[in-house]
Amino acid sequence: MTTSIPSHNINETFLACSNLISLGFTKRNALRVLGGPDFPIKSIALKGARLFGYFFNSNESLTLKGCLSVEYLKFGVDFYFRLTVCSLPYNINRCLFLNKVSTLLRGKKFKDVIYLKDSSSKVTNIILFLKKNTYPFQVINDLYKNTGIGGSLSIRMLTLHKKKPSYTSVYAILKTHVNYRVEVLKKNSLYKIKNSTLRINLLKGLKLMFNKVTQALKYIGFLNSKWDLSLFLKKKYGLRGSQVGFILNLKLVQTSNKEKLKILKEYRSVKKSIFYQKFRVSSYSKINTLLKEEFNSLFCKYINPRRSLVVENYRGTPG
Repeated sequence: MTTSIPSHNINETFLACSNLISLGFTKRNALRVLGGPDFPIKSIALKGARLFGYFFNSNESLTLKGCLSVEYLKFGVDFYFRLTVCSLPYNINRCLFLNKVSTLLRGKKFKDVIYLKDSSSKVTNIILFLKKNTYPFQVINDLYKNTGIGGSLSIRMLTLHKKKPSYTSVYAILKTHVNYRVEVLKKNSLYKIKNSTLRINLLKGLKLMFNKVTQALKYIGFLNSKWDLSLFLKKKYGLRGSQVGFILNLKLVQTSNKEKLKILKEYRSVKKSIFYQKFRVSSYSKINTLLKEEFNSLFCKYINPRRSLVVENYRGTPG
């Protein structure tokens, strides 16, 4: 089994997800901003039942066409038409297209074409010069019929869902993605709450230790030496000699005021973080608001204009 899913405009996809969150999980809300497939190169998709059929069905076929420009040239009494192929459909190779047109010209299939010129760089620009006093409509029809510039793209929406291959639709994919983001947001908040709770327990212990140490350090100004301080700690708190030596050598004791302020500041910030994470997942409305903000920020970050056009009927655009 193979999959063939057309690419879509990323901004339209973000807006569709945002609509599903704010307006409700209905097919109409999903289709409100999605304008059909959007390919990396400029191409044209014809409107019809099939264009939006794959939004709800797993298998469908799209009609794609390349973009043609028709230019009118007049020299005295005579007139000429020049056809320019501005873009090819997504599934057509430019070199194969040129070889096919050249073969048809040598076989005199295009009797009205006198010259073929390829001025393409990164953008497709293939020019066909027609005979004088010849109208381009027959040539355009022959191009669409014989060269593959107008064809179809079969769509098979085969995805891996719950470790099993299954056929789905665009609407189901969008809905699944939104539900997945809800689960990720919940798990992320719960993970942060768990880590912050562990950290705040440690900070509470440090606060208690600081209270004991600061009470002892109040007497430092009245005691002239470490020996006097060690005797005081032994009598006041019943500490052993090794414990007293460890406390006196602690860097934490030497800079107790600064360290205490630092730990208190961290304690408050962790407490605020726990409150905020619990607030985030307290209700579905808050989760939906956060998701909507996330999709809107992605929409602003990745601005990508649509390349492919969706039209009712196409026979070439006049230049």
